[in-house]
Amino acid sequence: MLEAAKKYNRVVQMGSQWRSAAHIIEAAEIIRSGKLGKVSLARAWAFLDWLPSIGHIANSPVPAGVDYDLWLGPAPKHDFNLNRFHFNFRWFWDYAGGLMTDWGVHLLNMASMGLPPENPKSVTAAGGKFILDDDSETPDSLVTVYDYPSCQLIWEHRAGLNNGLNGRSWGVEWHGTEGNIILNDAGYELVTEPKKANLPSQKKKGSGDPRPAHVRNFLDCCKSRQSPVLNLEIGHRVSTLAHLGNIAYRTGHKVVWDEVAEKVVGDPEADKMVSVKYRKPWHLPYMRRA
Repeated sequence: MLEAAKKYNRVVQMGSQWRSAAHIIEAAEIIRSGKLGKVSLARAWAFLDWLPSIGHIANSPVPAGVDYDLWLGPAPKHDFNLNRFHFNFRWFWDYAGGLMTDWGVHLLNMASMGLPPENPKSVTAAGGKFILDDDSETPDSLVTVYDYPSCQLIWEHRAGLNNGLNGRSWGVEWHGTEGNIILNDAGYELVTEPKKANLPSQKKKGSGDPRPAHVRNFLDCCKSRQSPVLNLEIGHRVSTLAHLGNIAYRTGHKVVWDEVAEKVVGDPEADKMVSVKYRKPWHLPYMRRA
């Protein structure tokens, strides 16, 4: 998508709408201004008790009116199963990346708003299916650590639980030498480091639904030809974070990432997961691998 947008000079925006939330933008500006001091750690998490077990369901005939071959597209052929169909497809590796790419990419996007525009040097991950007993393949519990040149970023998710970090079921936190900012949709809280007196603690309420502002930004950029607030350069970077977390989890290896070549260094098994093999006759000629 990024290469196509460049080739045809198109305006393309990634639909992770929190990038347009006023209170998140304000929090990120505080961090970028240097008021929070040197940020050495950012953390994002999602504890989701609304995500129930999908249970165990046997394969069944394809429902009337469903073009299942087209629905599968380039994904491997598999007998029809309701657990692998609408919505729940996101918990199977053939089609998606579980909570890491479902929620993680959005919160990693928020966390990145307060971090330097750099890619991680390496990624490690550990987790598993510790809570849900069902047909899903992706982990219900995962902790991923991203080592950047100047800081660390930690992602954590838990399905079937609600009591997340800092009394919030989901959120983002940046740790600076002058204080912390803790944030979710309800707003942000700035907590001063106990031995510092350079920054007053403060709270700011959430700015509401960010989607209208995100759509407005896209429409304005279509007219002005300016780059959207969440262009594909940024979108590609945060999507890469989520995928690398899954690759580290699935291989059980520390992933060392070459951001220029877009390759995993010194680990052929992990590097194979950077792209996928399409089921015939589906193809994407400019993919790095067939």
